Order: sequence, then C-alpha cells, then structure tokens
Amino acid sequence: MAKAKKTVPVFDAGTEYKVRVTRPINVGPFQYLPRDDLRMTGEMLTQIAKEHGADAIVAEPV
Repeated sequence: MAKAKKTVPVFDAGTEYKVRVTRPINVGPFQYLPRDDLRMTGEMLTQIAKEHGADAIVAEPV
C-alpha cells in the first residue's frame, strides 16, 4: 500500500494571520502554547506547518 503524501498549506508570505496553536510547539528558542493569541506572517506559518504539521495551527488572515 502506498502512503498518502501529506500536503502542507502555503500561506501568503505578505499577509499577517491571527494564530492559535493546537498543541505546544517549539520554534527556535520560543515555545508557543495553545492558550496564547498570536500574530504571525504567512512565511512563519508555512515553516511551522512544514516542521510540526498542518494540524498544529489554526490561522485566519487579519
């Protein structure tokens, strides 16, 4: 059986997003927790989705 290839969402790099993480994730020296209200660029979100999976974040454009 062939494994289904995971697709990583691509966010617009120039857009700012309101973000919540679904579980604790580490990005460099920072740890983001589900209780935090965050704002990130699309470039950062794409990087997080590649490293931690698309299910690690919920984002909407601001």
